[in-house]
Amino acid sequence: MTGNAISRIYFDSNCAFGWPAISKDLHWVIILARWLSVELYWPEAVDIELEAQFLRDIKEEADKLTAGQKRIVKRLRAVDVDPLRSFEMDLALATAAYSRKTEQLKADLGIRTVPTSGPDLTDFVRCAANRIRPFEEIPRGKRHAVTGFQDAVILSTIMAHLSEHTCPAGFATQDSVFSAPAVKDQIRDRGLDLHVYERLQDLSDELWERVAPSIRDGWEEDFRKAGEAVQSNLALIDAALLNIIDQGEIGRGELAEVVLVRRAAIKKVTSVRTELPDSRSMPPFSAGFNRKPGVTKIEASVWVDFDATVRPLLGGLVSMLVARTTGQSAQPDEDKLEDRRIFQTVDLVLEAEFDGKHYRQLRLASAVVK
Repeated sequence: MTGNAISRIYFDSNCAFGWPAISKDLHWVIILARWLSVELYWPEAVDIELEAQFLRDIKEEADKLTAGQKRIVKRLRAVDVDPLRSFEMDLALATAAYSRKTEQLKADLGIRTVPTSGPDLTDFVRCAANRIRPFEEIPRGKRHAVTGFQDAVILSTIMAHLSEHTCPAGFATQDSVFSAPAVKDQIRDRGLDLHVYERLQDLSDELWERVAPSIRDGWEEDFRKAGEAVQSNLALIDAALLNIIDQGEIGRGELAEVVLVRRAAIKKVTSVRTELPDSRSMPPFSAGFNRKPGVTKIEASVWVDFDATVRPLLGGLVSMLVARTTGQSAQPDEDKLEDRRIFQTVDLVLEAEFDGKHYRQLRLASAVVK
């Protein structure tokens, strides 16, 4: 925690992984920050990295889809069926759509971009040559290479902006390199009041403690009511889950390909939150919490038991190794299926009607495997 309450937050790109989808943890920090009138920024380098990451991801998925279509075409031609039309992705169209969505989302969330600013290039090269953090040395074959240029640009941009617009500030990142003593020395030498948060949870805890106790207690009571509504509607949520979740995300880390998901059963609700009331009708640090009747969003994290059929990937690897050892042909494992229970955390967004006392008529709006 900083000596003074922070009034500005800078974000690293890893806090917005998956952008323009927003994680529950990032969204929570933004909600609290806006309620407390804390300024939100990220460096221009973050904008560039997030766009490149988005385009890389969809290109990788498109390549997988193209490979799958080729296999389908081959099988169809074997039975004299005309092949399906090939999938084509318009990168220019995707880039333009991404830019529009990003600008709209940043405006809605109140995030502003800090233009890139850095020291003289000679100083950059000197820092890289001497491995001064955030530059790092990594092994590459028999030699070593230096990484961290992008991190150095991000840090330099933040320090330059904070030097011009001084205030107690926080830097939210999930990269431990920014907590290195050499980085702290650079911040201290510039006389800046900048605290590095390696976890969004630490930052949200600090912001939450600044919320007036009466409001916090009332909001927590609202969480309790929402939690009761979620618990009493688990059967309804279970039934809707498989219709809304991306089933391709189920089973990550299972060393198996999920072929079919039959049922989903929520075994535990680990957290429940309700959205922040409109700050125009309830300004920060008002005397008490007052949820007005109407439709309210509820965020919940749940532990889900998926009943699935999978094709083990390890069996295919073993067959290949045996085949190489014995000189025999590897047998295809396409028919080697097994039933398996897969447990994963899922983030839910529900909509419910609040009547002034209770939450009713819950509807599952989205479900994302964490």
